Amino acid sequence: MPLSQTQIAAKSALVKLVLPLALVAMAWLTLQRYTPIRSFSKPSTPRFTNPTIAIDNLNSQILSLEKLLAKQPENFSYKQQLFDRLKMRTSFLGKLDDLWRIQEIANSLGSSAPELILLARYQLSIHAFASAREILDKALGLAPKEASVTKQKGYLALATSRDFEAINSELRKISSHISIFEQTLMQAELASNQGEFLKADHNLQAAIDDYGDSSPFPIAQLYFQRGLLWAEKAQDPALAMRYYSRAVEILPQYAVAQVHLAELEAQAGMLSNAIERLKPLADVYDPEPAAVLGELLISDGNAIEGQAYITKASERYAVLLRDFPLAFADHGSEFYIGAGARPGKGLELALINLENRPTERAYSIAIEAAIAAKDDAKLCKLVLAARALNPVFVGLQQQLEEHPCK
Repeated sequence: MPLSQTQIAAKSALVKLVLPLALVAMAWLTLQRYTPIRSFSKPSTPRFTNPTIAIDNLNSQILSLEKLLAKQPENFSYKQQLFDRLKMRTSFLGKLDDLWRIQEIANSLGSSAPELILLARYQLSIHAFASAREILDKALGLAPKEASVTKQKGYLALATSRDFEAINSELRKISSHISIFEQTLMQAELASNQGEFLKADHNLQAAIDDYGDSSPFPIAQLYFQRGLLWAEKAQDPALAMRYYSRAVEILPQYAVAQVHLAELEAQAGMLSNAIERLKPLADVYDPEPAAVLGELLISDGNAIEGQAYITKASERYAVLLRDFPLAFADHGSEFYIGAGARPGKGLELALINLENRPTERAYSIAIEAAIAAKDDAKLCKLVLAARALNPVFVGLQQQLEEHPCK
């Protein structure tokens, strides 16, 4: 069956392994090393590099950095640049087999402050938030005035905390050390987490208007973020589809954006469009395109082909959950309560994710998993705990209304 509105609302708001707004800023700043920094003036006619050329350039940069690093294996600058570009490739193109190379780079880092900061960024990217916090504290001890430590703490707070006063305090600390572009992105995330959806959308539009580069990666990510805002927080799928469509128009190879758009198309009755959209992505290492494609094919009456894709996705999830359990606990949960048909496993992963990051989205996933597992006692416990948050995400509010536990 096509995914329900609640299931779609529970889908991931992250670009798999990267905190989304951190990735936008990182992608833009990374690419500035190869192009002159430009002012953030509003372009009259936005022009972006052909996406195929941009991807070829990214792949070439990765190959060049691998060769340089082979000659100078202790060169930290090369490690950092390679780390950034591999993370971009995993996040935009679904090439999750790069994760093990990223892990190798992280494992090779020393104990200087810059290396600890990069290591903390790696821990953040795999959702090892407690470890990231500990490493950042250590880096701060070595370099008390290092702005990038405070900056990463700001991203960490945005990803894990609902203490908005504390988050605002963190953002004020770093405001003089980051660009207006980054400040706008962080304020958008903070506003959306407080239920100020129009303000968040305005901030994202401002970031788009102020974007002054030709790379398609950050601008596609900004439109994707607007889609997530309206699909998963504010529950306006029609508006979300417009933004997802713009993201994949700019970057057709943007795997996660194509998946989210296909899900909304299927919900809107455009099943054939959704299937055709996902077929070119079925062989990427990210298991989500294959999993969703499998579900849609089964809904379209093609059970044998659909199950083959679901089996492929299951094999990939097993490996990713083995090596990066916190990073894939949320997506793994969604898979197992749906196409993976192991609701008990899905609930187990949802609770791991919730303990690691007790956000509204994590509660929404856990509630959906408890329903799928038919665990009424756990469901009511989750509903009562989520209600105490006074949630602002519309999807979670709807879940709580549907299950009035006392």
